[in-house]
This record gives sequence, structure tokens and C-alpha cells, in this order.
Amino acid sequence: MTFQPLLPGLLPRPPLCLPPGSHQLWSFPELSREDRCRHAKALGLAGECLVDSLLLRYGLSVMRLPEFTAIDRLVLHPAQILRLQVKTTTVRQNGGWCFNAHHGYGRSPQGLRPYEPDAFDLLALVVLPENAVFFTAERRSRHRVRDTELAMIKAEPRLSLEAAFWSLGLSVPGPDAPVLDAPLEPDVPSIP
Repeated sequence: MTFQPLLPGLLPRPPLCLPPGSHQLWSFPELSREDRCRHAKALGLAGECLVDSLLLRYGLSVMRLPEFTAIDRLVLHPAQILRLQVKTTTVRQNGGWCFNAHHGYGRSPQGLRPYEPDAFDLLALVVLPENAVFFTAERRSRHRVRDTELAMIKAEPRLSLEAAFWSLGLSVPGPDAPVLDAPLEPDVPSIP
């Protein structure tokens, strides 16, 4: 029995399988409220990927977790494994970018709920239209990044991550950084 291999051009190309309406994201960040809501999962994933990119550039391994888990990522710091929660915003409000650190879904019976005090170690606040990430270890339910802070965050994206590590009692990973057994006092300026 002979076999004729398929030749290019003999079969039609399969159609590109994009989620319905995803072409609307092409005009990001100029999206309507409806389009932002419709594509909230994709925009949230874009924020998580931006955080992954930053952490990987600084030599930190990142583990993505399934969507149904309580945290978004595990960050492998040399001294310990850190639980990371990522919050993304796409809309500027009153001279800044606002974040609500809640979990759940507003239309579910449980609704939106604050995180438990020990639910995560680090919080990454992503201003997606500006490609900026601010890291913090503060466990407040509301956070705000002012426009005046955004330039510093974009110019020195590692500063907030270093400050968050120091506030957790962790050293800043580097080529000569030791693995810590005890917390050190921070030697870096605090970020507002």
C-alpha cells in the first residue's frame, strides 16, 4: 500500500481559533466598560504575565497555579517560597490607579470577600496600560498607585519588590546574597 504525503497548499488552512470578540482587545487600552468586563479574564492574565516577566528577569522562578486556587503564583525566593496575589487594573481614577484586594465574584452567593490575613505573602499591583507593577507586602483591602508614583515605579521596577522583601524580613536575591535564617533590618528607603 502506498502513502502520499500531504503537500502544502492542497488542504485549506484551518481557521484561527480566537475567543469570540477578542479582536476588540486590539484597541487596548481604549476599551469600553463592556469590553473591559467581557475580557476581564484575558486582561487579568495579561497582568499576571507581566508580573511573571518581571520576576523572571530578576532571576526569580515563578510557578503558575490553577485558577481555582486561592493565590495566583508561587515565587521561589532563595530563603522561602512566597505566595503571590496579582491584582490588575486598566482604568485610571481620580489621579491614580485603584486596586481592591478581594476575592470571589460579585454575583455569586458569597460575593466579594476580603482575603484572610495569611492568604498571601506578596501582592503585585499591575497598572496594565502603563506596563507597571508595584509590589507590596501590605495586606490592606484597598491600594492606590498615584500618577506621581508611576514614573518612579516604571523607572525602577525592582525597588518596590526589594522593599516588599525587606518588609517580610527577606534579603534581596542577588549574585552574592546569602540565604537568610533570620530577618535583617532594611537598608533601603521605603516606597510610599
